[in-house]
Amino acid sequence: MKKSIQIAITKTTSPEELDLLNEISKLVETLDTLESSFEERINNNKVLRGEKPTRLTRSKKIEINQYKKDADDLANKLTKDFMLMENAKDIIQAIRSGFDSDITFWKQAVKYAHPADLPIVDEFLAAKIKLRDALTVYLNHKSGS
Repeated sequence: MKKSIQIAITKTTSPEELDLLNEISKLVETLDTLESSFEERINNNKVLRGEKPTRLTRSKKIEINQYKKDADDLANKLTKDFMLMENAKDIIQAIRSGFDSDITFWKQAVKYAHPADLPIVDEFLAAKIKLRDALTVYLNHKSGS
């Protein structure tokens, strides 16, 4: 998502919008960090409570790797599409459009999280909500006002 925000930054000259986009960029970095460390943090908690880390079967690993490849392919396609867009608001609207369902999913996941993992899941969910809200503020911002 960081690349997409950087593209949006190149599509605006409004100082107010640039400030909002730079703040969004920081929130994206935070979310990316939480996302990349999520599995490791959960597994560390499992070890602390005497459980073994989740082990996946070979077929499940292949399936998950395919999901990751599909996600990377989609991200690359979106990056190309975003480069063709004329303005930052269209890019941010496209990014914003998927957040509600994602947040709904994670709100449900909280219900099934192990109590020791709850702070990790809550932090991840809170970062998603904060980013969604910042995207909404940007979209509601009127240039020149």
